[in-house]
Amino acid sequence: MNSTYWDIITKKLGGDCTEEEKMTFEKLLSTDEQFKETYNDASKIWQTSTLSKYTPNSSKEVTRNFNGLLDKIDAKVVALEKSERPKAPKQKFIEFRRKWTWASIAASIIFIIGFYFAFSPQDQATKEPQIATHFSNPQGAAQKNINLPDGSTAMLMGGTSITWANSNTLKNERRLFLEGEAIFDVQNNAQKPFIVKTMHTSIKVLGTVFKVQAYKDLQLETVSVEEGRVEFTSNDKKVTLSAKEKASFVLESQEFTAVKSLEISDNSNRIFFDNIDLQSASIILENRFGKKIKLADKTLARRKIYGKFNRENLNEILQSISLALDIKYVIKEDAIVLSKK
Repeated sequence: MNSTYWDIITKKLGGDCTEEEKMTFEKLLSTDEQFKETYNDASKIWQTSTLSKYTPNSSKEVTRNFNGLLDKIDAKVVALEKSERPKAPKQKFIEFRRKWTWASIAASIIFIIGFYFAFSPQDQATKEPQIATHFSNPQGAAQKNINLPDGSTAMLMGGTSITWANSNTLKNERRLFLEGEAIFDVQNNAQKPFIVKTMHTSIKVLGTVFKVQAYKDLQLETVSVEEGRVEFTSNDKKVTLSAKEKASFVLESQEFTAVKSLEISDNSNRIFFDNIDLQSASIILENRFGKKIKLADKTLARRKIYGKFNRENLNEILQSISLALDIKYVIKEDAIVLSKK
């Protein structure tokens, strides 16, 4: 467990995560079993100690109190350590612990909770499997076809990343975390459902062809089903989508839109804007073409657009949007700027 991960855990407990850190936390919790176990262990220590009697105000307070808790159990750790295998004297051990970094504090928590297992006769090398496999396609790149470890395939659009939780950490399901936009063709396996996690939603399938659009900062997440059937959920809300259907989860209202019939172009490499706001369209175009798009006037952000475009020509897309919304655009070196006429 590195210091960045431990920093995120303490910030989560302290309630002062940034939006980016919250996204990283959810991603790690969904795909990294070691991180999940560490967070759960830290939470248990927090809740079972006197620290849980009040709500911390920051991650610094969490850290300070965890250190205080560790001070109290130093003696017990040393005593237990001596009974299992001889170590350095107590004072030397404590002085050494006080020099530990953030990562060492996290390691000490795991050490305390898992002390029995650390000294069991089992082969420890077999307990450290690879946690996850990562795939990505940079902004502006052409679509990229990848083969997932279970035999399923995915087409990644520009600005997309996937983190696949390897099967040796998940026995009863296939799970990945998606940021961006991808089309999946899933191998059927009724015993191991295929789960796509995003920052705000979850999609569960057995075997199907579907598309997920969930770019960072996008104000809605959309699922379009070509074949099969999926469950599209967020917290306690859920919609079920069958073949040729789609729906979106809107972040602002925390509600799903009505299920609609699927346009053929939805699950292709073409760009299809189905009455979405200009801000969301700009984010999609940024990732597809790798060019920053700025709105000169904030009032443009909620203007709605509808259109079907070929990916190859950004200039034609901008011309169509400009005509439809009666706005203008200027292509600069560092960005494309959209503004009122």
